[in-house]
Amino acid sequence: MRVVAEYVMRGRYQAIGVSLLSASLPPPISWLSSAVVSLVILRKGVGEGALALLAGCLPLLVLFFYQADINPLVALFGTACLAGVLRTTVSWEVTLAAAVVISIAGSLIFEVTSADLTVRLASEYLNILENIKASAEPSAGLVLPSPADAQNIVLGLFSVGFALSMMVFLGLARWWQSLLYNPGGFGREFKALRLSPQISGLLVLGLVGALGFGGFFRWANLFALPLLLAAAGFVHWFVAERNLSRSWLVSFYLLVVFMYQLVSPLLATLALLDSWFDLRKRLRLDPVKPTE
Repeated sequence: MRVVAEYVMRGRYQAIGVSLLSASLPPPISWLSSAVVSLVILRKGVGEGALALLAGCLPLLVLFFYQADINPLVALFGTACLAGVLRTTVSWEVTLAAAVVISIAGSLIFEVTSADLTVRLASEYLNILENIKASAEPSAGLVLPSPADAQNIVLGLFSVGFALSMMVFLGLARWWQSLLYNPGGFGREFKALRLSPQISGLLVLGLVGALGFGGFFRWANLFALPLLLAAAGFVHWFVAERNLSRSWLVSFYLLVVFMYQLVSPLLATLALLDSWFDLRKRLRLDPVKPTE
């Protein structure tokens, strides 16, 4: 991966070529275009990044014309916007907040442009639940969601997947930048990731609003995502601070993957406690700000 980053950073035409070529190929190789565009924006600015962005858009416009699939195009633009936000603000928490806003817009676009797909996915989801209920014990008392709730769940999964993918692409670009120009910088940034009380408060209000206005299935995981990422950053910092082995991090991520429903509320609470009471300062952590 370092070879790709070094080649992209050689000049304008190399960045344009890699962005165009990768976007022309099927996933997951096509996703590389988002990271390439983000790297150029982070290192050389929006002007240079716009050229790589336009190159990456060309094959995705062809895809939209023939298959009416606008989602890869939206993902590329969204990741580029987040790279611009990170370069301008030098703040991961502001970038996470922007990812929530962009993902809401992306979810609405997906709902409008892929209505038939949403209905079909919701129907398949309900069929799976019906099969699970039929094979379960009657005493389990499984309650199936309504078709409307099933569609909201599908749209919610898309929105949080959209936000997470953008953060992964941007994180890859930031890691590349750190690898080439600031070794170890990305790791320090992630360990220092902490949400301000203002940002975390807005996320809590978003969760409460989603619950109160019937959009919990659709928006809850999206508003919780920045909290979970901040909690993961805290765990990384704690492991490094205590000089614990990497097996603790492996166990942590296995726990998140296999027990997400149980662990996610605890992680969100940890992030809120760190945000409101500055646990890092109490544990003598000097915050590290992102650097170019």
